[in-house]
Amino acid sequence: MAVFAPGDIAYLGNIFGRGMVFGEPGDVINEHEHTFDHTTFVLHGSIRAICQPKDQGEVDAVVYSYESAMRQGIVDTDVDHDQAAKDFFGHPDVGFVTILRNCPHKLIALEKNTVAMCVYARRDPDGVVINDFARGMIQHPGSFG
Repeated sequence: MAVFAPGDIAYLGNIFGRGMVFGEPGDVINEHEHTFDHTTFVLHGSIRAICQPKDQGEVDAVVYSYESAMRQGIVDTDVDHDQAAKDFFGHPDVGFVTILRNCPHKLIALEKNTVAMCVYARRDPDGVVINDFARGMIQHPGSFG
């Protein structure tokens, strides 16, 4: 079963982050949707992101962390670091995936101990972006303030 990480909520200015830990391949964050676009970063391992836009067929993307991409030969480890970084960030399947608003989606781990984080702008109940710091709210343990 995939779980939200302990201390899974981090506020970085007006940016919100929610960490997810997938213990085993096949662990899933069940289908859900948001009223805003957001980005899911894969920090370790890899995921399959499946999105079902209401007016299209299913969209399916496999997303690898940098470490996983190197291990699986997607990024060439025999080149210098700068070239490996260019290869990584220039590749469509590594690092992150952007999921559009109102698109039902789920995330499935492809590797043991996969870690990912969804990141998006903080919003008020009406969906308006909040442009201030989250003073007095739950913050990442490494935050100052």
